[in-house]
Amino acid sequence: MLPECSHMFSEIKKALEKASTVEEVGDALVSALKRQGVIYTRRGFVSGIISSDGREKIAGNLDVLRRRAEAIRRKSRFPVLSAACVFNVDLLKRTGGLAYSDPQWFAFWRRVLREGRITDLYFTPRWEESRGARDEFEAARELSIRTHQAVFLDDEKVFVYPLSLKEKA
Repeated sequence: MLPECSHMFSEIKKALEKASTVEEVGDALVSALKRQGVIYTRRGFVSGIISSDGREKIAGNLDVLRRRAEAIRRKSRFPVLSAACVFNVDLLKRTGGLAYSDPQWFAFWRRVLREGRITDLYFTPRWEESRGARDEFEAARELSIRTHQAVFLDDEKVFVYPLSLKEKA
C-alpha cells in the first residue's frame, strides 16, 4: 500500500474510534478523502455484496470485500477503499448502521462518492445482486465516475477492465 494511503486509513480508523453515528463515519471518511485530493487526483472505491446474502453473511462478505479491495489497491497508483475498509460489524452495531434502510445507505455512499471525489469505481463479482452496488453504478453514471469490472482468480490475482456505463442500463 502507498504510504499516503496508509496514512489515510490510519486517519480514518482514528476518527472512527470516536464515531457514534453513521453520519459521523461519513464526515470522517469524506474529510480524509478530500485531504488525499491534495496528493492524488484519483481515488477509487470497490463495490460488492455486503448484506444482500442476509444479515448473517455480513461479516463474511465484508471480509471478502476487504481482501478484494486490497488486491485492487495493490494494482493501483492511487488510494482505493471499500465499505469493508471503513465498517466492521462492531462499528455497524455501535453507530446504528445495522438498522439503516437501503435508501439511507444509498444516500450515505452517494455522498462519499460525490463529496469524497471518487474517480474510479470497481465492481466485484456478483455486484449486480447487490442493491447498494447497483445504486453505486447509477451514481457513477450520474457523476461520470470511471467504472471497472474486477475479475478475481483468487485473493491475490485480479484483472480489471473498463465497465461501460451503458452496459447495465
